[in-house]
Amino acid sequence: MLDQITPEFLEKIGIRERGLHLKIKKFIERNGCLEAFGYELSGSKVFNDPVHGHMELHPLCVAIIDTPQFQRLRYLKQLGACYFVFPGASNNRFEHSLGVCHLAGQLVTALQRRQPWLNISKKDILCVQIAGLCHDLGHGPFSHVFDNKFIPLVVKDGSWKHEEASVAMFDYMYNDPANDLAKLFKQYGLTDADRIFIKEQVAGPSQNSKEWSYFGRPKEKSFLYEIVANKRNGIDVDKWDYFLRDCHHLGMRNSFDYTRFIHFARVIFVENQFQICVRDKEVFNMYEMFQTRHALHRKAYQHKVTHAVEIMLVEAMKEANDFLLIPGKGKMLKMSECIKEENMDAYMNLNDSIFHQILLSPDPNLQKSKDILQALQRRRLYKCAAESVPIEGTRFNDESVIKDQIMKALTEEEIANLGLGMMAAEERVIVQLVYLDFGMKDKNPANEIRFYSKDNQDQAVPVLSHEVSHLIPKNQFKEQLVRVFLKPSDDRDADGKCLQLLMEAFSTWCKNNKMKEPKKFVNIEASPKKHAPEGYMTPEHPTNPTVKTYSAGKKITKILF
Repeated sequence: MLDQITPEFLEKIGIRERGLHLKIKKFIERNGCLEAFGYELSGSKVFNDPVHGHMELHPLCVAIIDTPQFQRLRYLKQLGACYFVFPGASNNRFEHSLGVCHLAGQLVTALQRRQPWLNISKKDILCVQIAGLCHDLGHGPFSHVFDNKFIPLVVKDGSWKHEEASVAMFDYMYNDPANDLAKLFKQYGLTDADRIFIKEQVAGPSQNSKEWSYFGRPKEKSFLYEIVANKRNGIDVDKWDYFLRDCHHLGMRNSFDYTRFIHFARVIFVENQFQICVRDKEVFNMYEMFQTRHALHRKAYQHKVTHAVEIMLVEAMKEANDFLLIPGKGKMLKMSECIKEENMDAYMNLNDSIFHQILLSPDPNLQKSKDILQALQRRRLYKCAAESVPIEGTRFNDESVIKDQIMKALTEEEIANLGLGMMAAEERVIVQLVYLDFGMKDKNPANEIRFYSKDNQDQAVPVLSHEVSHLIPKNQFKEQLVRVFLKPSDDRDADGKCLQLLMEAFSTWCKNNKMKEPKKFVNIEASPKKHAPEGYMTPEHPTNPTVKTYSAGKKITKILF
């Protein structure tokens, strides 16, 4: 009951003397409920953020921030390989995590004030804020490149996700005696059940049950699990922050307004569960959110040059995995071994700095990896020759099968021309399947949102797409792209011819496999090059820095990067 004793309550029952207030305050502080008493907590800090402005965070959150495990996030680029394509994409996981903590507090506090009968306690609010703060502790070098592409390549069971490492790193941080977090958790009234609740918000339930899968909070507070990482419809504060932050750093427009969602959010018992619902007039704003996600993936996260850089980073990391050892306590581990729960002491030392560790290492075993990263620095990127979209109803699942079929469209002489030096033609060609959706693969996530009306705020129903606009697709919420890349050689003129061969073979494959006419990124013109020597870059496109023009015999090869 201590969290119900506020200065206003004491005034109401006749305790007006300031000295008595201070004595009661000290008593409540010793019992871990000072924040509930309504006094500003000593140790809280205000962070000036370029996206959210001034953010005041709880002293326990500040204590977590001031640990080596959390400070590691300063050295992990939020956008990974995008930074090699978009010069402003320099934001890190550190500031994103602070932003998610801030937004989590805003949403849960708004629900508490709007619906006090939900019995959202100060501990609930603090746990949700900590979950938002710690949700990305487990990311590896270059963010999703590590868990989505590198780990599946080098670990037999490639199902590992960064959320598992976030939970393991949270435990490692909590148990590190130098951080003294156990004492602070107790001081602010957080128990073992609260720590379970925090971890469940990050990684999901630890058991599968038809009734209730969580241990940290009862079913009556199921809505609390929808704030940081919403498994039901994808509307959560994690997305709200990275939409704002990534758009800010990428120089793109964000059309979704999260403040309206917070203003109109209500918890309603629907479909046998308490869910966060929103006003029916906000349905178009929800589609704006999913469209923003799709636009970021199409324009930035899955940009063809971003993917070219990612392929190079993954190959460099794979080549370095057996030789670049990460220090733990009394042990040296491969990057792929650091992800185990018992190796968080080493994983803490794994971040984007591996790029320069490889480049600066004198170890001859890292030379192949070093060559790839040096090529990346010199902008000798893998080239995307073309991409195409399957017609509706067609999907491809195996990149290696597509590659074999494309290679069969080439003659033996063409394959011989495609292979240069020590690289066989098959080694130079890379096929990539790209998926774009609204966040739930083939499903429309808006169908999982429940809306209430102005006249009935206690009943929530779905609003189907045809009730919103006939322009919203009815069944198609996922699309696939097929891209083909070529690894460059030292002969740029020969590369232009090889790109043309690959592009033509890909066009033939597209015709044979119900694909749309491919979008080509290599154009061969018949005009001769009169004034510039072979291999000389010309300023033919001074206003477009993404186009470089090279001489290739009597033809001009334009390679679009």
